[in-house]
Amino acid sequence: MAAKSFSTTDVLRDVPVSQRFDEARLASYLQRHIDIFPPGPINVKKFGFGQSNPTFCLTCSNGLQLVLRKKPSGSILPSAHAIEREYRVMAALQNTRVPVPKMYHLCTDASVIGTPFYICEFVQGRIFTQADLPSLSASQRFAVYAELNRVLCNIHCVNLQQVGLDTYSRSTTDHVTRTIERWNQQFNASKTTETGAIAELNEFYAALNAYNSSQRKDNAQGIVTLVHGDFKLDNVIFDPRSLRIIAVIDWELSTLGNPLTDLCTFCLTYHTEYRNKLISLAPGLVGCDLRSLGIPDEHQFVHAYIQGLDVKNSALIARFVFPMRDFNFLLAVGMYRFIGIVQGVYARMTAGNASNSVLQAPAHVTLRYLATQGLAMLNAPDFYEQLLVLPRHVRSGNEADHLPKHLESYRKHFENSQFFNLRRKLLYFMEAHVYPAEKQERLFRLNPVNNWKHWSGLDALKMKARELGLWNLFLPKEYPESPGLTNLQYAP
Repeated sequence: MAAKSFSTTDVLRDVPVSQRFDEARLASYLQRHIDIFPPGPINVKKFGFGQSNPTFCLTCSNGLQLVLRKKPSGSILPSAHAIEREYRVMAALQNTRVPVPKMYHLCTDASVIGTPFYICEFVQGRIFTQADLPSLSASQRFAVYAELNRVLCNIHCVNLQQVGLDTYSRSTTDHVTRTIERWNQQFNASKTTETGAIAELNEFYAALNAYNSSQRKDNAQGIVTLVHGDFKLDNVIFDPRSLRIIAVIDWELSTLGNPLTDLCTFCLTYHTEYRNKLISLAPGLVGCDLRSLGIPDEHQFVHAYIQGLDVKNSALIARFVFPMRDFNFLLAVGMYRFIGIVQGVYARMTAGNASNSVLQAPAHVTLRYLATQGLAMLNAPDFYEQLLVLPRHVRSGNEADHLPKHLESYRKHFENSQFFNLRRKLLYFMEAHVYPAEKQERLFRLNPVNNWKHWSGLDALKMKARELGLWNLFLPKEYPESPGLTNLQYAP
């Protein structure tokens, strides 16, 4: 089992001999192409985590740390390991509500270190690898899942034209159909005689195609958003103190398409087992007591996602029906994609160019298990039918109807008050101003000469808070400067 969580500095290892490159040539190149890159030698370490593109930490002569991410050496599958796409999408997202590392340079000249690569900011934070978050308290676990939900909503609400990503995908094929076919091609390109003969895999692929051609309800037909492509717990970096996401990473599978594919990719964790060495890449939540852990169940997570979209982009949410009648199918598509990824990892392990080698069980055993799981997801009781017998979010014009359960008995204290108006303003202020400013402040502090300097962005935040009427929220209602909240209203 992988570590439960780790700091991004905890997993730095010596570079394996097979993955070394000419450090002096690299340093000379970067000094000519990145303004902040200092003269002198560099120290290179490899991140001992991740299964796709080899990723390294460069420590410069002045202590500056940057990240280099490259394609694997040797033979790779067509269209795989698309670091150029990663660079493009993260560069486009720099000033949005989606937290990503700062991009510095893309090099497509393979003669520098043997493959194309890019350089980005080294984000120091915490990565969790186990879905049950054993190192956290129940309230912290809830906060982590709420934060994952918030950021996923933000990804799907990016204004594509505004950030220059409206041409990010030029395919006219349906996104879900394209996903199935792409991963079938990737699997076939890397399969062995043994894995290609797994009956359950062939049955799973046939079942997906049958559903796709004749049973899809297309409740999200025509919706196109930015799609991360592999949104999951260990592809985000958290601030270790606030447990907020400070960077979403691993964008190589990103595209434009159906946002529900991202949601279902994340929800695979609710369908995979907590302790199973066959799927050490993605330990899940089956077998966990979610209520005692403080982790929302799948229905709650999906409801929160829909409500988050409704707040941030009501025009988007109005275009598809919730609950989603194709949910089981999209879960199964996510599992088929995962099968293609796992087969690729095995192929790179066999070829000796895997970024990290952690899969322990034989390939045919793991893939047969995953195919069986995928078929079970496709044929499981319909997610929509399950929701019909569960408590559902009541859409109402009265915001007091949306109070959390622990506040329902205090409903009269919130009705006809300023609470909801101020809360909306505060949430907007955090999303639009505070979260982006935190990244700017962090970049400011990266320069050692700024350690004891005042960051001017803080003054701008104060002015904006006053402008929006969000100053002195904590003052009791008896004070003239108070917004008029009671202690009970201020607490949530």
